[in-house]
Amino acid sequence: MKKILVLALAALFAALATAPAGVLNKDEPGEVEVSGYYLFPGDGDFDTFKAGAGVQAVYREWFRFPWGVGINAGWGYYNVDSGTTSYKYEALGRFKGECNVVPIGASLYFNVIDWDNWNLLLGTGMQFLIVDSGMSAWNSVENKRQDIDVGNALMWNIEAEYEYMLSEQMYILGGLGYQVDLVRADTDYDGGDLRDTSFRGLFLRLGLKFLF
Repeated sequence: MKKILVLALAALFAALATAPAGVLNKDEPGEVEVSGYYLFPGDGDFDTFKAGAGVQAVYREWFRFPWGVGINAGWGYYNVDSGTTSYKYEALGRFKGECNVVPIGASLYFNVIDWDNWNLLLGTGMQFLIVDSGMSAWNSVENKRQDIDVGNALMWNIEAEYEYMLSEQMYILGGLGYQVDLVRADTDYDGGDLRDTSFRGLFLRLGLKFLF
């Protein structure tokens, strides 16, 4: 199901990107961004993961410049911290594995600076995370390793993005942002429910933007 969703969104991005002009504003071209990101997860006692990384594609249009909207989809990998105490259950320890996520979302953008060869944007939006858990932990009471099931989550993010023109149709970009949980992921193991899993954290992005 997750692969079908990603393929369907990729087909949507391709169809929009090949349009001769924007869908919402015929005077402005559509934009496609492809980037990689690195995430520094957690803060306080929600620090379940050691690190996160992934790729993301964005389709964006300026419906009334400097205001724009976009849709996005991607894939991410969150590596669990082996010594995490975020679940607040002393019997579980020696964590292993990862969570693979498929983020799907929409954002609102504001172009703060539109210079001759560079732009500065601010963006905010929501993403639904489809989560595939491969995590496990050692249960010292049961004396065995048990799988941890992590459900889906809903995130809100805010980001600043800098774009530098390489050609009339291509820009290099870098972004800095933070994502927080609107709905944390339900979590359980063979013995019952656990504290919800958080995917919050600071992220950095680097990629390319193409105009069509």
